[in-house]
Amino acid sequence: MKKNRKKDFFKYFYISFVGFLLLFLIVNVVTSIIRYNVNFKEYKKVKSEYEETKKKYEKMLNLYDNLKNLKEGREKE
Repeated sequence: MKKNRKKDFFKYFYISFVGFLLLFLIVNVVTSIIRYNVNFKEYKKVKSEYEETKKKYEKMLNLYDNLKNLKEGREKE
């Protein structure tokens, strides 16, 4: 009877340990997915801001070149 009780204890301990590891894995996967979605949204936001700023910069650079050429009296190239 004693051996059977010992086996039951280790069986219960093993099942509990595996259950804990599975729970830990599930929590890790869920938090990773949430973190990835947040980072991806942030990336898209920053990328769109970068594209807008890049367009504004190119527009201003073009205006600057035109004004510089007018000041120097050159025609547009």
